[in-house]
Formats: sequence, C-alpha cells, structure tokens
Amino acid sequence: MMSKSFFRSNYQTFTVDSGQVSITPKGSLSSSSNVGFVDKRQYLLKDTGQPIDEKYLSNFAAPIPEVGGASLNELIQKNLVELKVKELCDQITYEGCCDQTLYNDNSCGLFSSNEAFCTSTAFGDGVYGLFVDSDQEGFVVDLCSYFLGDIGLAEPEDLLDMLEWIEKSHVVDEIGTLKVSGALEIGDPVYSDSEERVCLNVKPGEYKIEILWPSEDAMREDRQYIVRARRVKG
Repeated sequence: MMSKSFFRSNYQTFTVDSGQVSITPKGSLSSSSNVGFVDKRQYLLKDTGQPIDEKYLSNFAAPIPEVGGASLNELIQKNLVELKVKELCDQITYEGCCDQTLYNDNSCGLFSSNEAFCTSTAFGDGVYGLFVDSDQEGFVVDLCSYFLGDIGLAEPEDLLDMLEWIEKSHVVDEIGTLKVSGALEIGDPVYSDSEERVCLNVKPGEYKIEILWPSEDAMREDRQYIVRARRVKG
C-alpha cells in the first residue's frame, strides 16, 4: 500500500491531446525520434488471402471494385475477411506508443524491453493528474481526474479524498514490471518537447504496473481507470 503522506507538490497535472499517456525514460521520447501514426491493420480476403488495399481503411463504407463493389464493412459483417496486425514498433516513439494503445487487447502495454509504458486515457483529450508517493517508492497516474473538471492543482482536501479513492480501488490487471534506471517523463507522447511532459524523479528499480478501477460502475463502463506503479525491486 502506498503512503498517504503526500504534499501539494506531489500532485501535478498534464494535458493530453492524443488520447494517450506514456511513461518513458527522460529524454527518450525526443522530437528527433518521433514519427507519425502508422496504421498496422491489414484485412485479408479469407478465400484468396489477398489483402484489401489500405486506402479503404480510411472509409469502411466505400465500395471496393476488386470485390464486386462490397464495402469493407460489408465484408466484415459477412465474415469474408480476416484482420491481421503487422509487426508492432518496439521503439520509444509516438508510433511505439500508438501500437500499445491501439493494438494491445488492454489498450495499454509495456514495450522497449519494459522500459516504457503507454495507455489510452479514460476520457480522451483533457487534463489528467499525477500523484507521487512521498518516499518515491511509487506513483499513480489518475486517468479519471478530467472527470473532476479541475485543470489546476487540486486543493489539499480534494487530494485527501482522491487518495482515499485510489486506496479503495480494485486492482483489475497487473500489466507487468516497468524497469526504471533514472528520471521518467509522463504525459502525452504526441508532444515533441519533453518540457510538455511531467518529469518525475523516483528511485531506480522495478515498478509493478497495475490497472485500478475506482468503482463497480467504472468497471462496467470499461473506461475509467487508474494506473499505479509501485516499486517492488531495487
């Protein structure tokens, strides 16, 4: 269990514009290595194995002359195509982050030898919160804070309520272990400048990544969740 000895400076907020949040080593997600989104989906005709032209992935309702004018939507409904996902990017880039949020069954995942993590957000774009344990043994990325409508630092009494909420949350998934060797950056991977993400100094070691749901209603909605990282090995 994480300590409740938090201070106002232990809570920070960051803005999300691409509907996802990454946890990466400081300076690794630089503009020089950042690349655009790459669609990894590939639809193959079941009877011939031929791929559907990728241009139709931007409009699933468009007629495809090569298959008699049927749309991709119609082919999917008739179970005539098979979806395959191309090899995912394992580098700490925007592409690598998108691959985890779009093609991972959990909409999140560890990559780059477990040195990076990316997750989709609960409410898409908006402002989210980051809590840091006072003894630097863990932290929580609160993907529900946008629901509170708070774009500034929360008041101390609100923080205490949020911490109690986190402690009572249900652990649904244990994603794996994040390897931390130095300072981390947390925020939207779409940004090219590291200054637009939150820099976090925690103790080096291995941190267990858990997905928490704050309530039964949130679990049913399958959207509102919290990411908690706790140090398990140094």
